[in-house]
Amino acid sequence: MKTTERFAQTVLERLLQPPTAALQGAVATSFPAGTAIESVRSGEERVVIDLASPIDPLDLSVEDALRAQIRYTLNNNDVAKGRIIEIQVNGEPYAVDRPNSDEHWLDDSGDYAYFVSRGAVRYLGKDGPDGVVPGAAGEPREGYSDFAMSLAKDGPPLVAALTTTGVSVAPLTQEGGWQEVIHGESLTPPTWHRDGSLWTYDRDNAVLLRYDPARGQAPERVSAPALEKLDVTRLRIARDGVRVAVTTGKNTVQIGALTGEGGGTMLGNLQLLTTTETGSEITGVAWGDDEHLLVLVQTKAGQILNEINVGDGETTGVPLKDRLDSVAALDDRILAQAETEKGAKLVELNQDRQTWTAKVETDAGAPLFPLG
Repeated sequence: MKTTERFAQTVLERLLQPPTAALQGAVATSFPAGTAIESVRSGEERVVIDLASPIDPLDLSVEDALRAQIRYTLNNNDVAKGRIIEIQVNGEPYAVDRPNSDEHWLDDSGDYAYFVSRGAVRYLGKDGPDGVVPGAAGEPREGYSDFAMSLAKDGPPLVAALTTTGVSVAPLTQEGGWQEVIHGESLTPPTWHRDGSLWTYDRDNAVLLRYDPARGQAPERVSAPALEKLDVTRLRIARDGVRVAVTTGKNTVQIGALTGEGGGTMLGNLQLLTTTETGSEITGVAWGDDEHLLVLVQTKAGQILNEINVGDGETTGVPLKDRLDSVAALDDRILAQAETEKGAKLVELNQDRQTWTAKVETDAGAPLFPLG
């Protein structure tokens, strides 16, 4: 067996195992119980996966989910990009998945970068600022902070921001204006779910709130009994729509999971991810991908930026040169608002993962990626 084939079989066999503790009960594999990976064979144009499985080859009810999960897993591990994936069941042809097929079930739907400058949201191009976004969100404004960007799925993306009286949103359209959709004087910074809903935690009333812009109704309460006695200071939903980073107090980050659907949705199964020593404070968190969380910590000696694998806890330090006020990430990209003697600038971590390059030299605020 080739090295790549052995690796492919290993990552696919991981899908047959139970979820990690942080996701127990929150996610399920598309592989029916009793399935095993019989073999993986790869060529220049095709990867053939033979499953030993109770699946009836004539039953295509799980085909779409199975194709999507296999394609995403192999693409994410650089095994099958650009090649056809053929799925066999007990040696018989079952399904064929072609390159660039729809991966909507776990697609980040765009890697656009944005940043805030004097309260106005601007596009960030490859070489620097690339114009303001349309509508009220692109106009300078005071009193708005902790901006968050939604996906652009069935319409233009929405930007949310925290004010002293609640959370407001604005669509990125020429006519789009700001509208307060969640009222409260002690809300955590807003965070978007990949389904288009907006979430925050009401610290005064100890309730988790979800607002659906598509419905336009009052925010709904989401069951989160594990949070009721905690000092919740920040929530960040991962791009998979399942994992949630919960910052409590100044020193602790826990990872929870969203389970259920509709009115039965619940946030629970909190697991400790990291905690800092007394005197230090966690000042920011951002999801890079569904497995890695960036945690920015202010210590007595300076700042620390760690990238933590939420599955196994492996922690990698990111070298810092300037003091950072906020971070945003998407896959391998990390953007940050840095404070220098000349004022705020926007910097990006280089591919060497050791140095930073300035993208915006002046009047730069917090960077944004959709979700995370």
